[in-house]
Amino acid sequence: AELIERERKRIAREKKLQWLEEQRLKERWMQEIITSGVLRKKKRKREQQRQALQLKPPNQLVA
Repeated sequence: AELIERERKRIAREKKLQWLEEQRLKERWMQEIITSGVLRKKKRKREQQRQALQLKPPNQLVA
């Protein structure tokens, strides 16, 4: 009975370690997605600003 109990605890410990590792991987993965999204937005914004500088509209007075 003691062996069964020890084996059960060992399995539970392994499952917990595996779960923790999966959580870390998910967190890292989500962080990479967020970071890549932010970088993409910044790059797009820089491109838009560069284009806006190249295509400066003539000044128009609003009467």
